Amino acid sequence: QPVFIIMRGHSKRALFCALVAVSCGHAHALLDTRVYPRPCTAAGERACIRRAPARSSLVSLRGGEAAVPAGGSGGESFIAQQWNRYLTALTDRPIPTKMASAAVLSGLGDLIAQYIEGAGATGFAMKRFIVLVAVNVIYIAPLLHCWYGLFERIVHKMMKLKEGTWKATLSLLCFDQLLNAPTTIAGFFTVFAIANTVADAVTGVPFAGFGALADSVMGKLRVEYVGALITNWQVWVLPQLFNFAVVPSQLRVGFANIVAIVWNVILSIIANR
Repeated sequence: QPVFIIMRGHSKRALFCALVAVSCGHAHALLDTRVYPRPCTAAGERACIRRAPARSSLVSLRGGEAAVPAGGSGGESFIAQQWNRYLTALTDRPIPTKMASAAVLSGLGDLIAQYIEGAGATGFAMKRFIVLVAVNVIYIAPLLHCWYGLFERIVHKMMKLKEGTWKATLSLLCFDQLLNAPTTIAGFFTVFAIANTVADAVTGVPFAGFGALADSVMGKLRVEYVGALITNWQVWVLPQLFNFAVVPSQLRVGFANIVAIVWNVILSIIANR
């Protein structure tokens, strides 16, 4: 942590303190500094030392510590206020916030998918829309929250890799695409089939039994799983590389949800064909 030296009067003494700091390997602290006024003792003015407070990534995203708090007016634009509220919600209620984001973006993905497939000619498929949104809200968003948290702990705490380095970024990417992607896609087809069965039961379609449900899931996995996994790698590898290299950890699920607009279009078409 950088050490900040504030000098008042007695320039020779201040210069001596600066030379000591440099000789101890803290030259970078003198080059990247902010001044923190602090009263000195009555015995005479001297160099005062104070450590800079830590800044979270969300504080930086809000524009720094001097930015108007979330929800405040203070001349903020409407968009800036909503962005700050979203960041605050991510901190206070991370899983519900990510679930709400997933609902909006997965719904948009299915709307686009139905438009591409020409659903307008036969009418909007509401059951399909609700099922895909439910799967993303109940299954995808909480699972990604847990996966990303686990990967962060493994890479940064167990493997001791510093955040922002290429080793950490590539490790996170490998965990994501070689562990998260295969299991999550397999689970998606399973949960999607269950959600479809529940939706059918609600609309009065008789339940064919758990054996038929299991056969339906296994048939879908045999036909679609490998192709879906390969398509996942084609869509996700570069965005996730950017996600792990640049995006703060609190926003990674949100960023993934934005990219998932494209992925949800693909999944919606695959799951419903």
